[in-house]
Amino acid sequence: MRQALVYRKGVLSGILTENEGEYTFSYSQDYLQKEDAKAISLTLPLREEPFLSEELKKEYLELIHLRMEKLL
Repeated sequence: MRQALVYRKGVLSGILTENEGEYTFSYSQDYLQKEDAKAISLTLPLREEPFLSEELKKEYLELIHLRMEKLL
């Protein structure tokens, strides 16, 4: 399992997790409670439930995979 912290304008907004080829993205509770919290993408609106691989656009998954490979 690998995880990446996701920031929006320098503020931690959530965590992206890759586990056996499946991806999830979850907004952090602290971020969701901020009055000025904004979605990191129009396709990833603010919500408490995690986004699963099926909900993440293929283009995002490809970029995420490439960037996570660089971190290794």
